[in-house]
Parts: sequence; structure tokens; C-alpha cells
Amino acid sequence: MIFNRSQEKVKSITTTFILENGKKMLFEKKKLNTDGQPTSNIQYDKSGKISSNTTFIYKNNRLSEIKGALHTTKINYSNDQMIMQKNVGDADETEIYTLSGNHLLRKSFVMMSGDQNAEDNSFTEDKLEQDCVKYYIDVKIWTSNCSSDPRVFPFTYTYTSFQDGKILQKKEYKILKKSDQLYEEYFANNEDGENEKLKLEATYHLNDKNLLTSIDFLNNSRIKKMLL
Repeated sequence: MIFNRSQEKVKSITTTFILENGKKMLFEKKKLNTDGQPTSNIQYDKSGKISSNTTFIYKNNRLSEIKGALHTTKINYSNDQMIMQKNVGDADETEIYTLSGNHLLRKSFVMMSGDQNAEDNSFTEDKLEQDCVKYYIDVKIWTSNCSSDPRVFPFTYTYTSFQDGKILQKKEYKILKKSDQLYEEYFANNEDGENEKLKLEATYHLNDKNLLTSIDFLNNSRIKKMLL
């Protein structure tokens, strides 16, 4: 889906890391049905053993259940909303997702079991304000995510966290398109009122099919390369 290609004949997608000694380390395996929807997601630890296994169940071509090792999430739909419900031990959690333009907004209600835990009930909500998705916990702003149109360069993204209504941290990203095969990422991380300028952090290299082939991370004048 990411590369706009049909997944009709794809039965599984496996992610493997190649370590410095050349040994391959299995990281993740996804299985898909004939409609290209994931039916399971298995993750492995460093020893090659399964660390988590999640199963996805569909009814009428729509996701209806997500089964994990500890919890099962039930999914229902109401008009343009997707409602997910699960029990997490001492509490029941309900999440409501709504698509607003290009933004997926979430509301979450956590209701504790028993009257003695009622003070731990919580409500969180995403709000779309001036093209920014702002996250509130019990009506207090917690984070803000602002981004420009991802189809237009330069692309900018800003993450801001708050404490008692004041800015705690601000991270800024900018991606420049140098050519069809080369992109540059600039980054600044500011805390406690700092004013760090954007610095080149990484370069992204694509092939003639627009597939990402490598990333160069610049850290203290040292370049670390990731190959895909």
C-alpha cells in the first residue's frame, strides 16, 4: 500500500535485520488475507523466540476483533466512527476514532472498576485546531502536532509538549527535496526555552522506482548509513 502496488498475491511480509557479523535476525512477520488485509503480526526477540503475536479478525471485510496475548479488543462502527473496547484488568477502555480530512482523531475513556478507584477515571481527546492535532488529558493540553501538506516541499513538522499549560519541549523537522532521488532532513530540539536552529540530521536516497534505498544519519560529524 505504501508504494501504491497491488498486494493481491502477497501472503506475508517479513522484516529481517542483518547484524554486524552477517547473521540474520528475524524481527517481524505479517500474514495477509486475499484482500491484502493483515491477519496476524508476529514479533521476535533477539534470540529468535516469539515476543508478541497479534491476530486480526474481520466481518464483512471490516475489522471486528484484535486478539493479543493479554487483551482482546472488540471493534464496532457508528456512521463515520470506529469504536474500540477492551478490558485492561482493573479498567475498561473505550477508544473512538474519527477521520477528519487527513487527520485521524481519537477519544479515549478509561473507567476503573469499583467506586474506590473512581478518581483514576480519565478522558483524553485529540482536537484539530488550526491544522494542528492537539492532545488533551482531562481537558488539559498535553501535546501538539503540526505539519504542512506532505505532498508539498519543504515539508515541516513540529511537536510540542506542555506542562501546566507551558511549553516543556519543542521538536522541529523540515524535509527538503533536493532531487527526485535525494531528500534532506533538518531537526532542532528545544527544551526550557532554548532556541536551537535547524541542523541537517539525515539524507534519504531513493532509486529510479521511488523506493527508499538508504538513509545517512549525521551525528557529531559521523555518518551512519542504513541500507534497505
